[in-house]
Order: sequence, then C-alpha cells, then structure tokens
Amino acid sequence: MKSFIKIASVSAALIVAVAAQAQQASATATESSGLIGKRYVSATASYTDVHSSTWGLFDSNLTFNMPVLSNVDVGATYEYSWLEGHRKINEQAPSVYATGYVTEGAFKPFATFQLGYAWDRNPGFQSDNRAVYATQVGIEWSINKNLALTLSGNRTADFKSGDNSAYSGTLGLNIAVTKSVDVIIQGIWTENATGGAGLGMAYKF
Repeated sequence: MKSFIKIASVSAALIVAVAAQAQQASATATESSGLIGKRYVSATASYTDVHSSTWGLFDSNLTFNMPVLSNVDVGATYEYSWLEGHRKINEQAPSVYATGYVTEGAFKPFATFQLGYAWDRNPGFQSDNRAVYATQVGIEWSINKNLALTLSGNRTADFKSGDNSAYSGTLGLNIAVTKSVDVIIQGIWTENATGGAGLGMAYKF
C-alpha cells in the first residue's frame, strides 16, 4: 500500500510539473509578438509610386489567418487595387494560402504559397481575368512582446504562357497596442516603382 502511495505521489508530481511546463510554453507563445502562428483578421491599405508616371497604385487587403498545426498557418485574403485618379481601372483578387515556418528563438523563418483568381476591370480594353499564384519567403523577428519586424521577398505570377511574374519586397513593423490589437506599418518595394508604404491593423482572437 505504501509503495502504491509513493508511486501515485510521484506520478501526480510529474503530471503537475509537465502541466506547468506546457502552460508556461503556451504563455510564452502567446506573449511573443508578430502575427505568424496567431489567429487574426487584418486590414491594410498601401500606396505605391510608379516609375515615370503621374499616377500610383492604391491597394487594400483583408486577411483571415488561422494556425492549424504547430508550424503551419492557413488563411484567406481579398485584395482590391486601383490606379490613382482612375478608380474604374481596378482589380479584385480573392485567394487562399498556407504558411510553413520554424521557430528559432526570437526568429521565425517562413515560406508561403498563395493561390487565387484576379478579375480586372479596364473600360475600353479587353479584360484580363486569370488564375494567379504567389510565393513568399521571409523571416519574422520578435524583438520583444510588443514589437516584431518582418522582412520578405515575394513573387506573383499567373498560369498564362510567357513570363508574367513580378517581384516585390516588404519590410513590416508590428506594434502591439493592446493584447489583441496590432498596428502594422509597411515599407514596400516593387518592380517598376520607386517605393511605397502601407498601414493597417490586425485583431488577434
């Protein structure tokens, strides 16, 4: 009987220790900054200045992200963009994506594949509706529990013949203003552009 009590006591102590460790790890993950590995909805808007032109490109983006495995997120995005001063020339592109990442201390290297469909509206010209895809690689750095920096390179393309790809890069800063709300600030580089900037907000839940 005494042996049984000892075994039960040791087992209970081990269970408590393991539970405490798991709770601590969960709390650490929750406290880390950034959006990778978090469930959230976000809205961003950006402006890009186009080379040798009097107009620029406005872009708006709605995103839902959800972690499904310890190192995999999935989500959906709706993007609406238009030319400065030419609101009738626009493009809509809903898409879905998956992101795989690893956690190395404060750093999360990641890769994303995105698949969607784009509807172009350009009055007076033939429409260019098409299936599109994008790949992205980058790294997220959790500076502290309130700040995260993300650097990524992106390639977008479609399934039509020929090389219709475009390359871009993004430097993003996430600022946690509350436990649930992040402000997103972006610097954007794209081909055939002098640069751009974006601003948005994410709600984690």
